[in-house]
Amino acid sequence: ESHDETKTENTPVELLLLKPDDKDGEIVSGLSEIDAEFVNVVHGIKNLCKQEIIKDKSGELRKPEWRDFTILLRSRTHQENLERILNRAGVPYYVSSGIGFYQRREVLDVINFLRALINWYDEVALIGTLRSPMVGMSDDALMSLATENGLMDGIYKFMNQDEDYLRQIDENVTTQFQDFVKLYTQLHEQMASLTTAELIHTILDVTDYLAILAAFPEEKQSIANVLKLVDLAIDWSGTQDISPVDYIRRIQLYQSMQIREGEANLSSEIENSVTIMTIHAAKGLAFPIVVIPELTARRRSSYSRLLCDNSDHIAFNLKTTFDDDRGYYYQFLSQSEKDREAAEEKRILYVAATRAESYLLLSAIDKPGKSSGSLWSNLKSFFDTEDSRVQVTECSLAEATDLYANFQKDESSTQKTLTADQKEEIQKMIRPLTVKKRVDNITPTAYAAWLSKRTGELPSYDRYPLSKDIFESLSSLSALEIGTVIHQAFSWWDFRNVQALSDYTRQLMKPYSLNSGEEKKLQDLFNSWGQKFVQPENALFRYIQEANAVMREVDIYAWIGNTLIEGKIDLLLKMKNDQYIIVDFKSDHIRDYPDKATMTKYNAQLDLYAWMLSYKSKLNVTNTCLYFIRNGLLIEQEMTPDIIHKTEDHLLEFIQG
Repeated sequence: ESHDETKTENTPVELLLLKPDDKDGEIVSGLSEIDAEFVNVVHGIKNLCKQEIIKDKSGELRKPEWRDFTILLRSRTHQENLERILNRAGVPYYVSSGIGFYQRREVLDVINFLRALINWYDEVALIGTLRSPMVGMSDDALMSLATENGLMDGIYKFMNQDEDYLRQIDENVTTQFQDFVKLYTQLHEQMASLTTAELIHTILDVTDYLAILAAFPEEKQSIANVLKLVDLAIDWSGTQDISPVDYIRRIQLYQSMQIREGEANLSSEIENSVTIMTIHAAKGLAFPIVVIPELTARRRSSYSRLLCDNSDHIAFNLKTTFDDDRGYYYQFLSQSEKDREAAEEKRILYVAATRAESYLLLSAIDKPGKSSGSLWSNLKSFFDTEDSRVQVTECSLAEATDLYANFQKDESSTQKTLTADQKEEIQKMIRPLTVKKRVDNITPTAYAAWLSKRTGELPSYDRYPLSKDIFESLSSLSALEIGTVIHQAFSWWDFRNVQALSDYTRQLMKPYSLNSGEEKKLQDLFNSWGQKFVQPENALFRYIQEANAVMREVDIYAWIGNTLIEGKIDLLLKMKNDQYIIVDFKSDHIRDYPDKATMTKYNAQLDLYAWMLSYKSKLNVTNTCLYFIRNGLLIEQEMTPDIIHKTEDHLLEFIQG
């Protein structure tokens, strides 16, 4: 009961009741009951837009806009059905704090393209990219590329110009795939020089993906979701750009953990859309018009074979020997559990209904004898009374089917031909703003990059060169991928048994689906690096043998003023007399010795590690070591108080500047 004294023509609560025609109604109409209910809800929303039911700031009543409506769901089970009906009816909507963002078509398209760029042998991502609107290959085209051994075997033959194979491929398919290979090669070569946000932006640019999305339904939401991927790459970077590999890993982690991520928000003062969210997420919020559908949806109750109460009484779900009934106390506890759940359902309904400021729209399906265990079971008796002042609008399944057929979307949103000016406007929308962030956390990589720029010395070689052209032989890893594998293997290795290193690298290469010849080639390469390490003349190998403690992948943190510094040391050795040696592994391609700019950058990282341990943790760091895994080169530096003080001065300059 509202305490708002504003007079309205009718009670600001309405029930939309769907009445199924018969038991075969779904088959006859071609529309499921849940879809029919959502059709009835959307029709009710559109009707409310014609009535003056919203009180504005001056106290006057006005007609609602889309942004005034919030649909509260008990669960997201049928959210996809609701979105489809809203889209059919041309009603703009925004999903708040949903787990569906990472499953959106346009989001998966971009993520698949990134995954394929990182690893050509990620078959799922590659197929997803080829089938996406970015490339536009049909299933028939992909099937024509595949051989009896699979799609990747066909692609391998295509790339190696197998004449017998190519004669079987349609000319249009050949041209389409060659265009993709050209595009892929271009992007792959740019990966080392672009940030992840820039890489995503480049993918969108060269594929004209935003223009493609603009021609689809939900074009604004789709474009905004893709833009959000760019924003996430910027947000997750902090002071150090997040790599494409780490970006994908974080998204996959969020997908597996079902982290709630809302779609890009379009329901602002500029954009006008209906909001979809769960009742749980709406706690403490208020909305002009609240819509609560699926009141008849039954909660699923499953009781275990063992129940207990607050008095430590226990009952088992076992049949007695003399009849089929469960034990008395189990039945008692089961009923108590049902009563508790019913009370919880009433509480949830109360929370949802009291979110409405001006109008409450309810929706249910009239299913005689099937309402128990649902929100509707708590309301039905109220609407059955003759003195109910709530407006009840009934709709049959057949009528809902007619409404669905009459929903007309704006034809311009189904297919659009963009002018050059419109395309340029869309391009402006997606260019991320360059914002100078205040430094409130620092990583050694970011500090080292700043110091290199400050001294005007930049490495003269490409840090991530390709080991060979990936398209000359679809059986090699990039230098970046090789570095990732060997770094991870070194973090597990005991630095004694080369066979153990071989086992680790073999395990780490499995996701790349290499052929046996290439795997053996890389395995031999990794083994040779391991053999170099365990040679007696290697000083680092001797240090490890003599160390009292060997610590791997050591996370370290320190504060300077209000700025947090965080990093990870590859290897920390505790020697006798409590002396410490910091070791950093590098997988760079170098000839005999790294150039001065490279040493400036890497020593800056090690100096910062030494400052954190010496000045903040009061450890006696005597040496730092750079070990270049590929050629077994060890470069040692003695740590002095002068280096420590100079590092702190540079650090303060970095923060203040």
